[in-house]
Formats: sequence, C-alpha cells, structure tokens
Amino acid sequence: MKNIAQARMPQVVSLDKPGVMFFVRHGQCRSNVEWPIPDYDDQLDPLSELGRRQAKDCGDLIKTLLPGIRLRIWSSGLLRAIQTAEIISTCTDSILAGRDDRLNEFSSNAEDHVPFLQRIADSLADISANGIGHDERCLIVTHGHVLECLVCQSLGAPIRVVDKGDHGGQAGLATHSNAGISAFYKGELLLWNAQVSAFMNYRP
Repeated sequence: MKNIAQARMPQVVSLDKPGVMFFVRHGQCRSNVEWPIPDYDDQLDPLSELGRRQAKDCGDLIKTLLPGIRLRIWSSGLLRAIQTAEIISTCTDSILAGRDDRLNEFSSNAEDHVPFLQRIADSLADISANGIGHDERCLIVTHGHVLECLVCQSLGAPIRVVDKGDHGGQAGLATHSNAGISAFYKGELLLWNAQVSAFMNYRP
C-alpha cells in the first residue's frame, strides 16, 4: 500500500448528515460462484440465493443505521444490481428512483479508466441534482470496481492501486464485499466496505 502513503485521511462526519451518499456493492451473483459460464451475459447475471440473503441483510443494516430516513435508490443497469436494489427497497423506507447504465461495471476489454471515471462522475452529478429532501438520502447500488475507484479518488490514491489489468479490484485494495456499504460526503470517504456480518451477526 506504499502507493497511497500520502493519501488524504477521511474526515469525521455523521452518517446521517444531509448530503451523505451511500453506495452498495451488489450481492453475490451467479458468476461469483460458477465460472466459467457458457454463453455468459454480463447484463443478465442474477443474484445467487446467498446474494439475495446478503441484500436483505444489507437492507436491514441500512434501516438500523438510518432510522427515520427515506432512501432514494438508484442502481446500475445490470441485473445483479437491480435485484439488490429491489430487495433493499423491501426492507427500508425507500423509493426506487431509477437505473443508470453509467453506473455499470468497468469493461476491462473495451474501456479505459478515463471515460469510465467520467461516466460515473456524470451519473453522480445527475443523481445529486435530483433534489434530495432533508430527511432523504441517496443509495446507489453498483459494482466493486466502481466503488474501489471512487475510494481511490476520495483518498487521492492513484487508480493503479486497484488496476492490475486483470479484473481491477482483485488486488491493491480489498475487493468490496458482497452487499457491503460505503459512504461519501462531498467526495470524501466516510465509511468503506462495512461488513454486514459485523452488524447482523451474519457469516456468508
């Protein structure tokens, strides 16, 4: 981790502060446990049964962390994120606000990190402009490498910390846990990779 020795430290802000944005990595999906899959379709990779339980536990945790707060939930356009968002919405006071393909996973075969980071930034800017009420918070269900790159940006760390050319998030920073939670305030990291099991006594 010597590459981020000079990185900024996260500031201390209450998680229930207006303007805090919450991010969730989707729950375990089929390709996480069955690989290779003939005729694999990244768009239609569903949650496993464990992934569905993880999403529910995540929703229960968020409800505990943010009592009295209504969530506006966005997700990427990929099935595993959509399903995670839908399950979380059943456990919380929430609105399924929409889906945005700009929150989709990084395509290592067809995409450079510069346009990848730009599409994420554009999506978050549009979501932030939607007029969030004082007792509402944004929750965005997306993918591991999206979150790892956001963490790098927040800490002032180079993207190469997580980009190893294979599947970016497998080295450098710990891969974001299934249905794990991150929180940011004005681009600064508040909470990284919260383990659902730490709160719910749940062991995947």
